[in-house]
Amino acid sequence: MKLKFTFALGLAAAGLNSQLALAHHSFAATFDVEKHLVVEGVVTEFLFKNPHLLVYLDSTDSEGSVTNWMAEGDAATRYRHAGWDKDALMPGDLIRISGSSTHDGSPMIWIEEIAILHAGTGQVMSTINHRNVAIPIVTETTDAKIETIPMTLGSGEPNLTGAWVENRATSAKPPWANDPPLPYNRLGEALQASWDAANDPQIFCQPAGLVRKAGFTPHPLAIEQFPDRVVFTYEEYSGERVVYLNEQNHRSDEPSPMGDSVARYLDNKLIIETTNLIANPTSLLGNYYSDQARVTETYYRDDNPQYGSQITTITTVEDPKYLTAPWTIRRTKLYSEGYQLTETECHEPLRQQMQ
Repeated sequence: MKLKFTFALGLAAAGLNSQLALAHHSFAATFDVEKHLVVEGVVTEFLFKNPHLLVYLDSTDSEGSVTNWMAEGDAATRYRHAGWDKDALMPGDLIRISGSSTHDGSPMIWIEEIAILHAGTGQVMSTINHRNVAIPIVTETTDAKIETIPMTLGSGEPNLTGAWVENRATSAKPPWANDPPLPYNRLGEALQASWDAANDPQIFCQPAGLVRKAGFTPHPLAIEQFPDRVVFTYEEYSGERVVYLNEQNHRSDEPSPMGDSVARYLDNKLIIETTNLIANPTSLLGNYYSDQARVTETYYRDDNPQYGSQITTITTVEDPKYLTAPWTIRRTKLYSEGYQLTETECHEPLRQQMQ
């Protein structure tokens, strides 16, 4: 069996895109959907990378003054669904971008549509529209082979090795829409009430914390299993993480964004427990955990004959400082043979972080 996909386009996809943007930087933190803008200029750099596709262009006004603009779009992972790649735009291309302006007037624009212009006449040669970037939703199956791998390794552990990508087959909603609210105590509620997405530390390229990077993200990850360790590579916020089996790795008195972790196999599952974490938001929604948090990750095979090999990840946060009970979120990802993770290169916005 092979999955058959349809794509939500038009206004539906535009709405979906705004939800997808919430998986990374907050659109509303920088851009104002009510302020439409058109910028024309020459491409100086095109970055087909996560967490956001970026285009830098020089725009010359009527008086000959040149301004370098930053144009920001959704994650490159999303644009891959529409056939984009690193060669979609080249330095020297003359383009016109329409989209949303910033709140403060800084030279940034959120990409809705890019028109590639003829260098001599200014005539529109082609357009690249963000509404083409949609998540495939499974509607039915056809007779073809789906991707499967053995359930266990030769040594008996659950086989989690490979690239695992988002499975949106069971719901058109983004996965975080099903996350339960955090059971905050009064201190946690006060902290959450003070959250301002405009100051999200990840917007300014500060390291993402464990839950945001390994648990909350819907983006792909790659896993490699060895006799003494498990290696994770993440697409959305990049970076390699090595977790050793049955011994604390990189034990330190200093807390860190990814903390100190130890892994074990139990009942056909990989279980990782992490402490010594820096307080961090779990997403652009805020939802902080404190430096007293203990995070437990559980990975197991959850294959489905309709979709093929897949894993479920369950992330549970226990935090005596902010929570009255454990908070748990769940993600499901499909095996993808030969999938190459998209490179990540974070660029800070052209505005100041508010105090």
